[in-house]
Amino acid sequence: ELPDNFYELTADDLRSVLNSLKQQNTNDNPLETRSMRDRAQSARNIVYEQIAIRFIVNNRYIIQGLFRPDEPVSRLIDFIRINLICPYINEKDFYLYTSPPRVILSDLRKPLLSYDLSPAAFVYLGHRTISPLNIQLASNIPIRTIDEANQLAAQYVFSRSRPMNERERERNILYNERPTSALSLTNRSTPRNPTNSNIDDKVLRDKLRKFIPGKK
Repeated sequence: ELPDNFYELTADDLRSVLNSLKQQNTNDNPLETRSMRDRAQSARNIVYEQIAIRFIVNNRYIIQGLFRPDEPVSRLIDFIRINLICPYINEKDFYLYTSPPRVILSDLRKPLLSYDLSPAAFVYLGHRTISPLNIQLASNIPIRTIDEANQLAAQYVFSRSRPMNERERERNILYNERPTSALSLTNRSTPRNPTNSNIDDKVLRDKLRKFIPGKK
């Protein structure tokens, strides 16, 4: 039986988290100070070696995986095939999405970063004709608390970001996507090409605070 503190997020909590993850301030602020602009520019040049993806299963479980931001969306499908039991995963009507707003991750060749999944995001499993889906955890999946998941995300995602230098910036612009092997639940491999997150520092702080409560 799962411990009481395994799932501490309510539906309202998840909506709040996902709202925060997707908020992007695209309007220029005429009162913005130079220091504010400098901080925003600095945040846009941050490299995340890994990103944390949490799959919401039956609104009851969260299964977390670590991925490189330049990996294609198809790696998420590979990951859930290994760690979840669902007879519909291989059907054409099965899909992954984020919400809100509801965005279907339809192009499996696109890098995770292109769907704004960096540095952390919640992802749902859906089907165009079947709802709800009957999904179970694979028998070899360790059951851990949400606090342990938070610690892993803090240690291997948010604590390993660093500024991107000019050479890395140019390399990312010229980077051609190359499929890589799927990551297991606790894989911590080093990326071939770290990817920058194009978000300002306020959005980044909000994202971190919502994904890992208590972090500043």
